[in-house]
Amino acid sequence: MDDSDSESESSEYPSFGSYTVFEADRLLDAFVKASIRFEIECDDGASFTAAREGSYGQRSRVYVFLDGAQQDEARKIEQDILGASTP
Repeated sequence: MDDSDSESESSEYPSFGSYTVFEADRLLDAFVKASIRFEIECDDGASFTAAREGSYGQRSRVYVFLDGAQQDEARKIEQDILGASTP
């Protein structure tokens, strides 16, 4: 997957941010509970890590895209769940 595609825009929603798998799991669970509409794209990091570090998945990222009308509510949830802002 090309990172430039992931960080631009998904089919329907603007980019919200990228997260580790652990962060995304917690954040997306909260989005579901709050009825926030989102899409995700996953990058397992395999091409980079296998070629340069010899370990799989250390650089895995989840790119989150969500309804622009719900961005403010989502940022509040992000603050509650993850603490610092991670745009």
